[in-house]
Amino acid sequence: TAAALADRANAGTSARVWIAGNRAYVAMFAYDLEAAEGHFRAALSLLDEDRDDDRRLRALMLGGLGNVLDQRGAFRESISVQEDAIASMKAVAGPMHPSVLLLRSNFATTLLGAGELERARREYLELLQLCEVEGRVPHVVTSLYLNLAELERQDHHLDLAESYADKAIASLGDKRDERRRAIAYSNLAAILEARGR
Repeated sequence: TAAALADRANAGTSARVWIAGNRAYVAMFAYDLEAAEGHFRAALSLLDEDRDDDRRLRALMLGGLGNVLDQRGAFRESISVQEDAIASMKAVAGPMHPSVLLLRSNFATTLLGAGELERARREYLELLQLCEVEGRVPHVVTSLYLNLAELERQDHHLDLAESYADKAIASLGDKRDERRRAIAYSNLAAILEARGR
């Protein structure tokens, strides 16, 4: 039937999008940002914004493109692309979906890199509140505390930066997350050094 053929055609489109997206991530991890950007844009060109499945894929591809643009220093375009990604994912998955929270965290980090400290601060604090209220995965909370510590260090609020670094360490508890623990202690050391302690 026509509906079955349309479904098969859409399945083929989804597969092509995933292939282009995977190529983009491989290129991104190889630091070939130009190729990664091209693959993400190719994936996006295949999608239909009116289909929920395509909107979810579109949000993921936009998030990846935003990360590439961020790494290339194209902060203005990255911010715009990531805002679009967040809106698309919220529309299909709801505001508390883990993918939305991840997109928002990446967006806040882009804002931080762009020097928009106040906007980044608001985004991080809102995410932290959402994660704590909803009981989200503890490593997300740890990452948010780490990002807030870095933001406050950059903004010369060293007391607050130290407090967030301490909270990041405390949030790890006795979990075996050596990478985050090392980052937390490194941040704390930089903050204490800036404070002359």
